[in-house]
Amino acid sequence: MGPMLSSIKLRISSFELSDEEDQSEQEKSLRYLDELIQRMREISFNLMPNKLIRYGLIAAVEEFIEYCNKGNPSLKINFRYEEGLQFTEQQSINLYRIAQEIIHNTIKHAEATLLKLELRKEKTLSFLQA
Repeated sequence: MGPMLSSIKLRISSFELSDEEDQSEQEKSLRYLDELIQRMREISFNLMPNKLIRYGLIAAVEEFIEYCNKGNPSLKINFRYEEGLQFTEQQSINLYRIAQEIIHNTIKHAEATLLKLELRKEKTLSFLQA
């Protein structure tokens, strides 16, 4: 859908309009398309980041934290993890979603300036602690 929306945006922007009201509507439409494209990227990123599939949980969580830090400079997120942790695909997805939820809830509901996330294995269980 992203390429289709970009194509539509390109077509709309190519219209040469002389009427100021039409130009204003064209600019609004282009802004709406930009917002829609950005929102689709965010939704896609939140559902299943490519990094999780390609590089694993740690890389995906780090990328998500970097993304959140850009949008919320007042919250610093520290992420620590044990080296060599291994997870099944389903475990990685579940832990990633837990990390997302912790971060989103912290941003929305806590007026925190620091969030510490730690991923470690204890005995036979893995924990994501905040």
